[in-house]
Amino acid sequence: MLVRQIQKRYQVNYKHHTTGHNRNQVLAMLLLHKVFLWIGDLYRYLSQTRDSDEWGQARNCYLLAQTLAPRNPRPYHQLALLGKYAHRRLHAVYYFTLSLLVRNPFTQSKELLSGVLAELRRKAVLLAKRDHDRTSRSQNIPGSKEVYSNKVIEWVFENTTGDQSLNIPLPDLRKRLVVYLLSSIGGLITNIDLDRVGPEFNHFLKFYNHYIKLTSFGCDEVYIQLLVVLLYTLHHTLQHQTQCLEILERFLLPALSTEFIGNTEEDKWLCAMHSPLSLMFLLVHYQLGCQPVHGMHHFSDGFKISLITWLNKLKTAIQKYKKYTDFTEESVVLKEVTMLRGVEVLSSLQNITKPYYLTNLSREQSEDLGRAVLIVSTFEKLAETLRFIKYTENKEFVFVSELTDEQTNEIDHVTIEKVDNKEVDNGDGENTEDVKEVEDVGTEREDEEDELEINDDNASLSDGGSSGADIEIISRIRISDQQENDASLVENNTTEEEDRHMVELIEKREKLLQTLQEKEQKREEVESAVKMIQGMRIVITVKPKYLIPDTNCFLDHLDKLQRLSASPYKLLIPFIVMDEMVGLSKSAGKGDRAARALDVVGAMIRDKAVALVTSKGSIMESRDFNEERGSNITNDDMILNSVICLSEQTGSTDEQSGSVRLTRLVVLLTDDSNLRVKAHSHNLAVQTIVDFVLCAKL
Repeated sequence: MLVRQIQKRYQVNYKHHTTGHNRNQVLAMLLLHKVFLWIGDLYRYLSQTRDSDEWGQARNCYLLAQTLAPRNPRPYHQLALLGKYAHRRLHAVYYFTLSLLVRNPFTQSKELLSGVLAELRRKAVLLAKRDHDRTSRSQNIPGSKEVYSNKVIEWVFENTTGDQSLNIPLPDLRKRLVVYLLSSIGGLITNIDLDRVGPEFNHFLKFYNHYIKLTSFGCDEVYIQLLVVLLYTLHHTLQHQTQCLEILERFLLPALSTEFIGNTEEDKWLCAMHSPLSLMFLLVHYQLGCQPVHGMHHFSDGFKISLITWLNKLKTAIQKYKKYTDFTEESVVLKEVTMLRGVEVLSSLQNITKPYYLTNLSREQSEDLGRAVLIVSTFEKLAETLRFIKYTENKEFVFVSELTDEQTNEIDHVTIEKVDNKEVDNGDGENTEDVKEVEDVGTEREDEEDELEINDDNASLSDGGSSGADIEIISRIRISDQQENDASLVENNTTEEEDRHMVELIEKREKLLQTLQEKEQKREEVESAVKMIQGMRIVITVKPKYLIPDTNCFLDHLDKLQRLSASPYKLLIPFIVMDEMVGLSKSAGKGDRAARALDVVGAMIRDKAVALVTSKGSIMESRDFNEERGSNITNDDMILNSVICLSEQTGSTDEQSGSVRLTRLVVLLTDDSNLRVKAHSHNLAVQTIVDFVLCAKL
């Protein structure tokens, strides 16, 4: 009621921040600011007396008070207290830093900020210990153990993702990256336990990169809040400036690797651009408002090059995107300007030229395009003062290396040495070419001498040949000898035939004896193998890598199969299962479930999330293959053949004294008890899909 009367009497509107030019209107807005602060305090006291966790009404009042007087530190301080009461430590740290970044800081906030950071450092130690225990346990997670009369099956689920600490829900992942970053920043601010800053920041990078990978840098205020805390740390810890700059660079680098233009004209602007543009928008205004000692020229050359490359891509994206848009007369109110215009180091936010909404864009897309235009235009102006960036006549940003006189002298010295070495190498090359020419001449001369020697030998042979009379005598002697041999062969024909018949009979007898001996040997081997197996222990170690589901898994447990397709295990679908589901999709009872399963599997195959397997164990990436099947073989037998062949290809066998150790990487998933019995008889790994998901902790 009081707020309405003030607005009506002085013609002001706190929602649109219209203060006018009248002194009374300005005082009225300040009065509304005080009123919202007092009402927020009343709501806060009421929640404290009732031991309630409902802080929403108090928070809304403090936010209204902050928008009416952004340079007053008290609303930020009160919002930080609400974050502390609600155990939202990031909000507490964020608003405490805002109350210290205004022109007249709230002195009590610094002490309370140190207390919250101390709590976060203790929380980081507990989380690090918990993550370490989870990772050490996940290196070799034992599953169920099946014991039979002469067989033992041991299930071993290995962590194939590398770090089990990352396999946590998204809220827990976000919580860890916030705790680890704020803990490392807390060490720099409080100057306590500085040796923990590096390891804790490495933990943050691990969770931060994984979080960005999962969320695709989506719209999330956590990035802006963490950036504000980092800017406060950089601005108030001169003794740790190198570490602060490194942390800030590593925090911003993922934003510089985002893409701007989609594959088609319809998807011209990606939704993932919101957070990167907000971060770089605040960074460029921090450069405008900060002192030179905290400026961007202190960043590393690698970060500067990435920034310039990102700016050129952004400039190209803006030019392409503006072709499809038309401006309107309504201006865009950026959220960062409303939130942070009272911060002293971001004071340039109050002087920006507001962009305009576009006709065929949503509000969010218009805001992102406005940020992009402001970023590029601001860097064009900063190119005149920043030493590492230059804006060329071709309207492109170019990196300019900042080198000292000593560095340039060293480079000149190195280049002179390289030139000298190159001249020496050229001289050696000429000498070697001369040597090669001499060697080639020598080899040609040797070849000519060899040819002359061969010709001389041929000439000597032709001169020393026998006469024609001697050759005729020798030929007559050979003909007579041949006739005598033919006569002796005719006389011995009968005896040779008899001997040959006897030899054939002897060979047949030997072959029969040999086959009989082989059969007896095989029988003895089988008997000995049976005796040995009866007294031998078979140990099967199952390390799941390939999963082959039966048809019933797709009909009854499709959600679990979708979960397995996103797990570290490789899901392989037999061709016969696909054919069986096609047939079931046309039936009345299971038609709907089979059709839905086919749609899901088709999408998985297109996304390369699953593969197909033949009855011979061959893995195929597509369905462009028709598998032949025998007339007397069932569908279950074909699935079993797939598991047998692939298990033999990927597994191993180790025979020891009194035992045989088998390693299986292929697991058959089925609810069919008969098929499980057949799989056990072939020493295969088989389990129901429910039990496997439970043991694998998916």
